[in-house]
Amino acid sequence: MQTSFSKALRKGDVDPDLSAMNRGRVMNARTKLTPGELAAQWGKKPSTILALIKTGELRAIDVSVDRGRRTFLIDLADIAIFEERRTVQPPTPRGRRRRRLKREPEGATFF
Repeated sequence: MQTSFSKALRKGDVDPDLSAMNRGRVMNARTKLTPGELAAQWGKKPSTILALIKTGELRAIDVSVDRGRRTFLIDLADIAIFEERRTVQPPTPRGRRRRRLKREPEGATFF
């Protein structure tokens, strides 16, 4: 039985590099970055990236061996999802507002 992922791969809807990554195969290209590498790419401090990980805004894998210093790896797919979520969306254009016509008061006018 084929999974829906492999069906999508056959149709060409999925990047073949991602399929190998999801099946756990070793690839030549790196698919994960450390917080320091991502910080250098974005021009931020590593502490900023760690804060995004700790708040849950950016997904990362904790690969630390012991309880001492924590080490994280961030998947490229998670970086793409984070960047997409953080992009500024242009406001939806509203229709033209219609002007209200002033109504004449009902009844007799004294002035």
